[in-house]
Amino acid sequence: MNTLFADIILYDNVGIPYNGNTKDEQGMGGSEFQAILLLEEFSKNNKKVICLNNTNLDKETNGVLYLSNKSIHKYKFKCNHLIIHRNSDIPSTILHKKCYQWITDNYNHSNLQFFDLLEKNKCKLITLSEFSSNQFPNNWNKHIINFIIPEWVYDYEIPQNKSDFVYASSLMKGYKSTINHWAYLKNKTNLLNNKKLHVCLPGYDNPSHDISIQELNINYLGSLTFKKVVELMSKSEGLFYVNTMPETFCITAVLAEILKTTPHIFCLNGSGALEEVLNTKSVTKNFKDFINNIEKQINCESPKNYKPKIIIDKWLNIFNE
Repeated sequence: MNTLFADIILYDNVGIPYNGNTKDEQGMGGSEFQAILLLEEFSKNNKKVICLNNTNLDKETNGVLYLSNKSIHKYKFKCNHLIIHRNSDIPSTILHKKCYQWITDNYNHSNLQFFDLLEKNKCKLITLSEFSSNQFPNNWNKHIINFIIPEWVYDYEIPQNKSDFVYASSLMKGYKSTINHWAYLKNKTNLLNNKKLHVCLPGYDNPSHDISIQELNINYLGSLTFKKVVELMSKSEGLFYVNTMPETFCITAVLAEILKTTPHIFCLNGSGALEEVLNTKSVTKNFKDFINNIEKQINCESPKNYKPKIIIDKWLNIFNE
């Protein structure tokens, strides 16, 4: 059995199949999208990188070798740094010097498989925010590293004339509540007269039919590539989002702030990391404030910096501990 060595191996057996081209070809979840961005940044820093995920296509893209998870039965893998993505299984056959669990979702029962490793300091926990980090025991070896926002997004030319609103999240994170509140404001106020709500979803929980609602000016666009989401967001005057599943970071909201598209977010189950990662004061747990913010057309503040250099330096510093 041949041996494959890499400085960094990311192991993911819970996400959709992907390689470096996937982000430019289809919509995808934020966790998989960020895995691609992170690994490409490692490669730019002269690291040899392998990504094992549910792909059936072995492919090297932008300096990263993407292989099927089944390859662990074909090769002996060795690495300096093993990143276990989300709640993926612990791959006992991958020999490594250091191990990291990269949690990009909220705490759930699948995290329990890492309990002993983290208790015994055999693994470091990487979370996206203080909110996420606080879901786990204080004695664990924990680090907070935010998601990457590509450099070009910060330099994106923003249209002078913006119109309408956008919902860009999954169905499970609050779509039904968002539509109910959109309908209420349409029927009870003049705030959304002639306004449209453009809906795009990440691809993993898309409906099999068109969910546009013509009488409410809801326009379903399906699953868009990241660049198309940026284009849509830049043209919109606001993000309209009633959140029911607390966010650990929320790429959508951060994109909105960068692109001067006010993130109007009404949080029904706590604000999660949203108030932490945004500067704009339009995240609220009060419905009246949500309405007032839309009415006053509250502006975006200067966005926080999540450019690749800042994020990758944090990873490399932890590698060198």
